[in-house]
Amino acid sequence: MNQFKYLILIIAIFMINIETTQAVGSDPLFIINLDLPHLERWREIMGVKGQILKEFAYKYKQHVNISEDLAEQFLSYGKAHPEIAKNIEAISTLTGIDLPTLYTFNFMYDLENMGCTSVIIRQPDNTLFHARNLDYSFQEEISKLAIQAQWTRNGQIIYKSETLVGFVSLITVTKVGQFSISINYRTSDSIQKNIDALIKDHYYQGIYLPQIAVDQANNFDEAVQILKTVNVSSPIYFIVSGLQGNQGVVIERNRDSVLNVYTLSESDWFLVQTNTDRSNTKIKDFRYRETVKNIQALGQQNCTKENILNKVMGVFPANNKLTISTSVYSAYDGDFISRNYLIDDQAIQQSLLREQISSSLSNGSIIQNLLFLTFILCFSLY
Repeated sequence: MNQFKYLILIIAIFMINIETTQAVGSDPLFIINLDLPHLERWREIMGVKGQILKEFAYKYKQHVNISEDLAEQFLSYGKAHPEIAKNIEAISTLTGIDLPTLYTFNFMYDLENMGCTSVIIRQPDNTLFHARNLDYSFQEEISKLAIQAQWTRNGQIIYKSETLVGFVSLITVTKVGQFSISINYRTSDSIQKNIDALIKDHYYQGIYLPQIAVDQANNFDEAVQILKTVNVSSPIYFIVSGLQGNQGVVIERNRDSVLNVYTLSESDWFLVQTNTDRSNTKIKDFRYRETVKNIQALGQQNCTKENILNKVMGVFPANNKLTISTSVYSAYDGDFISRNYLIDDQAIQQSLLREQISSSLSNGSIIQNLLFLTFILCFSLY
């Protein structure tokens, strides 16, 4: 009977840990001064991360099996877009990575699949915040390249982002006091069409449009207009939030047109986007359905940034075997929180497991029933 008491005590202690253990680990923070010449604005980051970038850039180029001739043709994209070329050339100078390899690395979105989950939440006070999970293969390498960046001009923070060292595009960004953007991968009809759009049509990469938006747009509506109208190299989802109210939108893009637009409304206080068109999500997309359920289970009153981080983006299936990081951020208050799941992988995965068990128990799920049956079995044995 004493052993049975010890079992109950152990489980009780474990349950206390469930409620108090939090995952730790965040992307390192760098300041990128846009007033500096391109070479100088990247110098500090490349001094810290340049060797990691160099090793992965060559590994990635080999992985996608791009011919040297095609990689050389990628340079024509830079000739059509000088600002992009200046950044890539500066990174090449600082790291010793040849230009064709760096362009290939920067075309990652156009050359193969990526996975992401993005969420916009309207809080009871009518303000908005944004959350985004980055899912991709090569988790170990990508996690080491993920950074938080504060982009400054005249000594003032203009925008904040989570980005990958060596990328000259923005996949997750907030322009403080104006709007926030994330991009999600949308299935392409042809990788070759993506490549042709880059090197023949010289369309912008879709993942570069958030950079154009934060540089040129002064409010939510202007950002949405840019993301709707500029031709892009491959299909993509743009998820955009403003400051408050119904300023939240998902834009389903083709290369030269908009397929669909979904917005917040008085009745729809959140938006979820994964990697499936909305017309198919309810049937085919388990990650979409479960993320919606997890938000609905919390309710609008409880959809705080912390709860979205821990109880929606931090649990399966939004958090899955390909998830590298989560960002939660808001243009309204300038908050930008990132969690990198591979900085302290073991501790984080244990805490996520506990969070999932805690959520299941609070919902009276099958796990609770299994624990109850365990108690009954132990009682019968002792």
